[in-house]
Order: sequence, then C-alpha cells, then structure tokens
Amino acid sequence: MRGDLNTVASQSVKMGINVFGGCKKLTGDINVLMANLDSETTVITENQFSGFAGVTGSLVIPSRITEIEPYAFYGCSSIEEIIFEDESLLNTIGNYAFSKCSSANNKLIIPDNVTSIGEYTFNECTKLTGLELDNNLTSIGQHAFYNCKSMIGKLIIPSGVDIINQWTFTACAFNSIEFLSRVDLNRVVNLKDGCFQLCRNIEEITFPECKVNIGYVSFENCTSLSSIINFEYVKTIGIGGFRR
Repeated sequence: MRGDLNTVASQSVKMGINVFGGCKKLTGDINVLMANLDSETTVITENQFSGFAGVTGSLVIPSRITEIEPYAFYGCSSIEEIIFEDESLLNTIGNYAFSKCSSANNKLIIPDNVTSIGEYTFNECTKLTGLELDNNLTSIGQHAFYNCKSMIGKLIIPSGVDIINQWTFTACAFNSIEFLSRVDLNRVVNLKDGCFQLCRNIEEITFPECKVNIGYVSFENCTSLSSIINFEYVKTIGIGGFRR
C-alpha cells in the first residue's frame, strides 16, 4: 500500500483489527491516526498498526485506552517517541506491542494503572533512554525490555513484582538496580535466567529484604558491578549467576 497517511486517516474513524498491518510504504504522522480513533475506542487492537515502518512522529497513547493488545505497534520502526497521556487508564500492555520500535528515543514512563507488561513488549527498542515503572505493576513478561541498550540511570523494581522473567532486561545500560522493600517479608523474589545478563553498566544492586533466588547467568557479564546491598537475603544462585 502506497500513499499519504493524512489522506487515508481523514476518511476513516472506526478501526478494527490489523487495519494498517504491514503498510511499510505508507508515510505520515502516527498522531493523525491516533486523533482519528473513534472517541469510544478503549482498546488498541491486535496488529492494528503492526509493521507500519513508514509512520513517524511522537506516538501519544490517549488516556482513555485501557488495553494495548499484542503486536499493536510492532515494527513501527520510525516512531520517535512513545508517550502515555497523564491520568491514563491503561491496565495491560500485550506481547510484542511495541517491539522493534527502534527509533523511539525518550524515557519510557509506564502509567500508574498498568499491572501487566507482556512478553517481548519493548524488545529491541534500542534508543529508549530510560524506564520508570509504577508500584501497581505486578507482572513483566520475558524479554520485555531485551536489548533496550540505551536505557540508562536507576531502575527501580516495584514491590509487587516478585518474578523477573528470562532475559527481561538483558543488555540494558542501567547504572543501578533497586528492588523496593516488600511489606510481607515471607515473599520470595525469583530472578530468572539471564534477566540482567550483559548489563555492563550496572554498578550497584539493592536486593529486597526477603528471600531472593538468582537463576542461571542472571547477572553474567555485569562487568561494572562493585556493590551488592542486602546480599545476605540471596538464598540460591544458579550457574554463572554473577560470572564475568
């Protein structure tokens, strides 16, 4: 499909599943489309803009959106920012929803109401510069931020997240990691295989004051690591857990 997005969007208001999926040659500003979403739309549907490589601009997700389904913006490789409006009602971000949005170059701030981030959700978003997670978050899927290699600064893991899945933050550039304290000290935090592997800029890790299990190569090749706070709460370490 070839053409200009402004013309297409001006003639369309209600959008279903996979409306612009794979429209690699169609160009324009992503917010022309977002502005023309039906006012009652609360879900960005599966594959709705997947593979829309020619669309540019700062993607602003309206506050009324409650769910972003899998692959919704997968491969929108020319989008320059991913922004969620203030007072967002968003609760769930699906698998691969923003995977390979490789030109987005802002700090990613996940809205307050989000409880679940799916698998591979921001995988290969290589220019995002930082990450802020809200304390209502309880679930982050595997590979969710894999190779977000420009994410720097301090990563704070909310107290509701007890599992960091396989390869979730592999090859990110955070300087430090802090796991917020749990009210229930009987809870167990499990760091799965490779979850922070190749995070070469991490200098300090602060574990929570509860039982922590570390998986296979979880912190392998974290070559700048010089300080681990609350290490006494670590109960198991898998093969190569901190190997350099």
